[in-house]
Amino acid sequence: MADVTLIATMTGQQYRAAYAVKATKDVWYYLNGVYIPADKATIVATNGHMLYYAVIEAGDVELEDNGLIFEPAKIPASVDSVTIEAFDKTSVLVKTTGTRSGATTQHICKRIEGPFPDYKAIIPSAYRGKAEGPGDAFGFDTGYLAVLKTIFGPRPVRFEMAGPHDSASITGPDGHGTVILIALPRIDSEQLA
Repeated sequence: MADVTLIATMTGQQYRAAYAVKATKDVWYYLNGVYIPADKATIVATNGHMLYYAVIEAGDVELEDNGLIFEPAKIPASVDSVTIEAFDKTSVLVKTTGTRSGATTQHICKRIEGPFPDYKAIIPSAYRGKAEGPGDAFGFDTGYLAVLKTIFGPRPVRFEMAGPHDSASITGPDGHGTVILIALPRIDSEQLA
């Protein structure tokens, strides 16, 4: 077994949220993974229509300039803490701990080679274009409501219109991260009838 070195630590909720937003069997294979940038300050996942990111604790290992992309293992809701550790050149070790149960499990997850999309380009630096009244609308796939429930649970969230890419920012309670929804083309109420 290779030397194992800590890359990052996060909550089970943050890890599950990234897992819920990542793509599945996408031809852009890197979207099927979870991304930790070289600065190890965030965890990021996207399926091309919604993006999740959250601040995490950085570990002691240095990552290459393009960061780390890996195929995450699905973990149960009882997991409270997740650590990502370097394992070898082709995989990472994901350790999960359930505080309530005390159980610890380990998953070896495959690294994904290639560049991750520039997620910072769609995270607005300042919120613009906020809805001003009943005439302003934002369309998105209602299937994402189930994903949002998985990420934030039954907690209040802040929903803000964000520019410049006609998107909305949904932010949960401290530590739960933020989801960026990319707007669908504008749909008039007559089209819904």
